[in-house]
Amino acid sequence: QQVQKEFYCSKYIFYFYLFFFFKQKTAYEIYQCDWSSDVCSSDLWSSKAQDYMKWQGIDVYYPKYPFVPVLGRPIHSALVFLSVSGLVKRLIKKKQIDIINAHWIYPDGIAAVSIGRSAGVPVVVTAHGCDINLYSGYRLRRPQIKWALKNAASVLTVSKPLAAKVTDDLGISESKVDVINNGIGLKQFHIKNKVECRKQLGLDPNKKYLIFVGQLQDVKGL
Repeated sequence: QQVQKEFYCSKYIFYFYLFFFFKQKTAYEIYQCDWSSDVCSSDLWSSKAQDYMKWQGIDVYYPKYPFVPVLGRPIHSALVFLSVSGLVKRLIKKKQIDIINAHWIYPDGIAAVSIGRSAGVPVVVTAHGCDINLYSGYRLRRPQIKWALKNAASVLTVSKPLAAKVTDDLGISESKVDVINNGIGLKQFHIKNKVECRKQLGLDPNKKYLIFVGQLQDVKGL
């Protein structure tokens, strides 16, 4: 059971590193509300889907929302908002939340900005890639994305090209946009002896290998 919980959390492990860093640098408490996982309507009330857990000192909530494949894409953010706003507003009131940081502009950022506006809490949205590069090109999603970007207190992106698209294509002021590149956990990832690593992995010591972690797309600079 413990292994299963750890695996479940590892899906968004990078966010946790951000939270740990932030928690070390400030006196704030961090509460993670992960509604990013699509839950089909048939599994909505499944007893197997957990609602809450404490992971390395961080309270993690997993509110569920219905999603209809294909047909539900244009109203994805609305489904998220309607399903999770109650929980988030209760947390805001109970925990006296000062700020919300929502990752992925669509659908998460839109839902978060809507909740933040109704609860009087500023929202910082973080763009990661396809939410801007791809989804902003869809007719029904683009106005939602622009609305969230304009009404967020601040906009973060993980790269300069992504920030440029937010400002140039979507009309958001440069003063509102900042870049925080994706980082890595140096305790987990660090340089080791190349010869020993190849020996452990059974790789030819004389061949050249190229490893790329990510989707094979032009936008990645490949």
